[in-house]
Amino acid sequence: MGEANVIPRRCTLARLVLSSRLSISILSLGLFMTSFSGCFLPVGPRFEDPPATENLPPFIKSPTPPPGQITAVNRTQMFTVLYTDPNADPLYIRWLGDANTHLLQDDRYVPAPLNDQTDYPEQPITVDCALSSLALTNQHTITVLISDQPFWNPADPKAPTDPNLFLTHNKANSVMAQANWVLNLPCP
Repeated sequence: MGEANVIPRRCTLARLVLSSRLSISILSLGLFMTSFSGCFLPVGPRFEDPPATENLPPFIKSPTPPPGQITAVNRTQMFTVLYTDPNADPLYIRWLGDANTHLLQDDRYVPAPLNDQTDYPEQPITVDCALSSLALTNQHTITVLISDQPFWNPADPKAPTDPNLFLTHNKANSVMAQANWVLNLPCP
């Protein structure tokens, strides 16, 4: 008798893998799977900083006397402004006289109010011919500017050389609150 023609199991599996039908099936399966290739990542939350609060300009709530033309009494006139800033920023106050040609007093710095309030203390100024260095005319323009940015000062190396820009603009060239009066006050 001869030996049985038995093929070991390992060889059968190898023959099946190498057979053309199975090879085509495996290749078809591989091509089918590669059509779905790619990395699928779940979309997670996007963390971003909250949007910055818009910087709003300050505004004048109550000027006294009301802006416009007024006549001085007893050769002096007091001006007062009550103002606010929606962002509660520190503010800068500038008083100008005679068509914005000169400062009536040094600029005032007003720190931000405490406890998230937006109202600031009143800022009065008394104007007269001598102390305010008013021009020798009968009418004088008085202007108050309120800014949340510092004004130019003579020590600033980049200060504008135009006197009007120097006096009426802040360093950021941003919007400011403004009130104007025409003061009838003869200055000899």
